[in-house]
Amino acid sequence: MARRRVTKTEKDEDGDITGLCGPDYDYRSAAGAIRDIKNKLHSYYVDEAGYVSEVEVVTYVGRVE
Repeated sequence: MARRRVTKTEKDEDGDITGLCGPDYDYRSAAGAIRDIKNKLHSYYVDEAGYVSEVEVVTYVGRVE
């Protein structure tokens, strides 16, 4: 499993994240990243100003966020 740093996100007109970008990979769609996390293929994290946060998949009443 690779641990992938996220340095940029792509968003739609509503501000929803549609994709992730990082130094070890060009682009990963949000749906693809969700599959990666849920299937434990890759993990994603943000490291900014000395703070590290893991990217997690959250489900609200059947909707994946």
